[in-house]
Amino acid sequence: MSHSKFISLLLLFICYVTSCRSQTKPSPLRIETSSDADLHTYRQKFWDSLPAPTNYTNDYEDLFSPKEQEKLDSIIAAFRTETTTQICIVTLDTLYTSQEQFNALALHIANTWGIGLKGKDNGILICISKGYRMMRICNGYGIAAILSDEETKAITDKYFLPQFKNGAYFTGTYNGLMTLMDTLRMKLNSK
Repeated sequence: MSHSKFISLLLLFICYVTSCRSQTKPSPLRIETSSDADLHTYRQKFWDSLPAPTNYTNDYEDLFSPKEQEKLDSIIAAFRTETTTQICIVTLDTLYTSQEQFNALALHIANTWGIGLKGKDNGILICISKGYRMMRICNGYGIAAILSDEETKAITDKYFLPQFKNGAYFTGTYNGLMTLMDTLRMKLNSK
């Protein structure tokens, strides 16, 4: 084989390989757009068809061990028996909502699940997202009448968030929950 034929075949082979490679390599923009659309669709499906609560603690972000969930559920159940106030805890992974929609989803969950007694509106939803470093407490109208937004924020800032910042999500949730229940117990008993 002559040198010029060898060069021609080599160039032809290189052109073939590079053209095949450029055709099969996906565009990063296409992948990003496709996954963004898929994520949006997934989030919308979650919003449209929320799963029913499994207990008082619904840990969609796997922040708590099964034993920790049982402890929180037990404390909340006892408080509900004592006061009729229903508290639910929900943790949300970033797959379920965007950061901008986190608060709206928390309120949507509270309303859809119907937390609290009908007519009393005495439900509370504690919604936590480790991924977004966000938290929201949604008080039903019956709770808002005795526990102001300022008091709720003070409990959040003093008892929940300091532990969350250290990665101690159970401890922060437990401390905040106990303080929230003690505050409500005191206010309900003074009525």
